[in-house]
Amino acid sequence: MVFRALLLIIMVFSSFVNKAGQRAPSQEEVIRNIVFMRSEGLSMTLLLLDSSEDRILLDIGNRVKSYYEWTQEETLNLCKGKHLNLSSDQFDLLYSRLQKSLVSGGKKSQYDYLQIYNDHITKNIAYYMNLLKDRKYDEVTYFSLKALPELFNIQQEVKLLLQKVESKK
Repeated sequence: MVFRALLLIIMVFSSFVNKAGQRAPSQEEVIRNIVFMRSEGLSMTLLLLDSSEDRILLDIGNRVKSYYEWTQEETLNLCKGKHLNLSSDQFDLLYSRLQKSLVSGGKKSQYDYLQIYNDHITKNIAYYMNLLKDRKYDEVTYFSLKALPELFNIQQEVKLLLQKVESKK
């Protein structure tokens, strides 16, 4: 089931990657991708906080939740005045798939959750770095610059926790 969750995450992010030869995404498409990435990450975090009793996982979950809260106002500013073609059904489907993979699939190990977080954060960082490299949309570039430092910090923390867990095996 952990691999299904990872596969779902990879599938969601693969839809965000601009394939060679395709037109560049519009600003609304880029922002919609950011909203979906954030929704996926926040949903994973809320599911983790609701289902885990592991102190280490709860600590990292609370750190990630704080990141989303801290960047929420900037996200709303990024979306303001944009027509993103988002529906609550899309978010419900995302949440139910994550719930099925992460919670209903049986008890996950500390390592499994940390690996899922690491993969998700790594893909977020790669996406934001590409947006910075492109510098196509000023608002998106600013948002990426603001979001990335804490993502790097969280990534380092997750990697350290993964190393600790691996060394105990």
